[in-house]
Amino acid sequence: MAAIDVVVDNVVEEVGARPGLAEELLALGGVPGHVVMVVERTYYASGRAVETADVVVPADRYRIAYHLPVRVRGGAPGPSDRSAGSRVRAP
Repeated sequence: MAAIDVVVDNVVEEVGARPGLAEELLALGGVPGHVVMVVERTYYASGRAVETADVVVPADRYRIAYHLPVRVRGGAPGPSDRSAGSRVRAP
């Protein structure tokens, strides 16, 4: 985003689980009735949504992990603030 002068200042993720849709399960190698995890992620710049993504993975084959940095006293970012985020990975 920085390459196009957009500064992302907020990210919202909604995480849930639901039965997979037939076309999703076909693409993911699942069978009817399998549960999928869904991550709906939206990036914002000055209150405006600038990018969104829906990630769908089989619930029995992946875990969702988060890294949430904590700011040090005085509001200055800690050394790990640059790597904040989440990832979906196989266990």
